[in-house]
Amino acid sequence: MLTVHGRTRGCTHHEGACSWDHIREVKKALDIPVIANGGMIRSLHDVTRCLEQTGADAVMSAIGLLLDPRLFARNEGHASSGPIIASLIQLDVIELAMEYLHVAMNIPSTPAKNMRSVYALLHARTMERW
Repeated sequence: MLTVHGRTRGCTHHEGACSWDHIREVKKALDIPVIANGGMIRSLHDVTRCLEQTGADAVMSAIGLLLDPRLFARNEGHASSGPIIASLIQLDVIELAMEYLHVAMNIPSTPAKNMRSVYALLHARTMERW
């Protein structure tokens, strides 16, 4: 298995466009599962577009999941994800932030990283309501 981030070495952090075309070329050249990463995947629609354009076996999302940890649980015209996922979607943003922090306590990290993640989550969700 190989994860391919479709940016060049010259791109730092999230600068520059992600090239799903390059990920597609890597997938064509290999006979192993390829995971596409990059391109600001923020919805199930983005996941579908990425998989179709790259031919990848799966996608990986970082920023999109930091802004919305329930990103892949959303039902955007796809088959229902069931009652457990539906109840997660109804969580209040504060409950979601608390759940994130509870999980983060068991993962090696730093308080600063956790604070940035919670800030991004709260900021994104409160901006949706304005």
